[in-house]
Amino acid sequence: MNQFYDVFMLGGVFCSFICSIILFRTKSQVHTNRLLSVVLFLTAWYVLLFLLVLTGRIVQFPYGFKITGHFYFLASPLSFLYIRGIIYNETGFRKTDWIHFILAGLIFLDYIPYLFAAPQDIERLADAVVLDMRTTYKADATVISPFLYYKIRLIQGIVYMFLQWYLIFRRSTIRKYSGYPHLRAIYTWIIVFTVFSSLLYIALQSRNIASLLDLKIDSRLISISIISFCFFSLSIYLFFNPRILYSDYYRESGFSPEAEFDDFSIVPAEDPTPSSSVVAPAGVHKDSSYAMGIAREYMTSDLLASYAEKIEEYVISNKVFLKPGISIHELASGLNIPVRTLSYILNHHYKQRFNDFINNYRISYIVERFDNDDWKNLTFEGLAKEAGFSSRSTFFSVFKKLKGLTPSEYLNQTSKGSEVLNDRI
Repeated sequence: MNQFYDVFMLGGVFCSFICSIILFRTKSQVHTNRLLSVVLFLTAWYVLLFLLVLTGRIVQFPYGFKITGHFYFLASPLSFLYIRGIIYNETGFRKTDWIHFILAGLIFLDYIPYLFAAPQDIERLADAVVLDMRTTYKADATVISPFLYYKIRLIQGIVYMFLQWYLIFRRSTIRKYSGYPHLRAIYTWIIVFTVFSSLLYIALQSRNIASLLDLKIDSRLISISIISFCFFSLSIYLFFNPRILYSDYYRESGFSPEAEFDDFSIVPAEDPTPSSSVVAPAGVHKDSSYAMGIAREYMTSDLLASYAEKIEEYVISNKVFLKPGISIHELASGLNIPVRTLSYILNHHYKQRFNDFINNYRISYIVERFDNDDWKNLTFEGLAKEAGFSSRSTFFSVFKKLKGLTPSEYLNQTSKGSEVLNDRI
């Protein structure tokens, strides 16, 4: 019976290695797929060593018992980063992600002396562990004691499991996936992955906890059963849902933040129809609070810059700033994006309110008129009205705020402007 479980577990490990290779080579969702690839590989490798210890075959590979132990400290952080990457549609690591690997690095440094230990000492340790798992927690250590080592590993696993579940069931995540039916498959997958990861972690730690607490129980059969079930089921799930391995669910569902501007087209000034400049996600109301959540969570600095470029192109092409009293709702409608998303872009990219954003364009327009010397037939008030200002006083106030000079003072600094003012005097 035990032999059957061993074969079953080996089958799951083999399937995980295959999935790991496939995921690493996929061209879509490269960052998250490679994270999952490494997680599956590290976990499969650790389970394989776990199986070797349980079957006593670790004595044939004594170095494997300790050398790859620090790999386990990478699996939990990478698993968390994978879930976060899926939920936030990330394409790379964040600047602070190195923090997650500090513990694994310290454990690796602690293992270095073990690499140079005498072969007979390593073989003796492997033999002792096969005879009694509790030996693992009583062996001599370098810096970190085995007892502390396994307690740290237990705590790390619990913390990262909690963080994974928190990411999955936080309100904004549920709201996002409920708003996009096509994303439910990937949401189901991350739940399945986290469930199996949690069960696998419990199974792997059951014997460690028993040995740590010096409990007189044999949890071997329970551990092997859960591990075999998790690995085999997870691998089978992936094979029967290959789109998880190959597809870009976000783009296919129309959710991807980048995709919101993929179909952006500049509307000619002579045909200012409120066309589909920017396509909002299907089934999501453009003014919903959901849209603001998308903006907050998914707009990177590069994406904000891309959005800003498209918005500027639209504003300049259509000269929407010349319309008196134009509102943010009108501009958002012309761009076909949510008002709150547009507001977020203005606040976080330009660091401006909507009125300041529009007035900048109006002043630039007026300065261009000054430089081209084609405004002679207009008064300041007439020029202000043409540029979209509601009054002469508002025009003067905004001009001085942006240029540090009144329009008259600005013109006095230019020869053409000075001549025009003198002619009027």
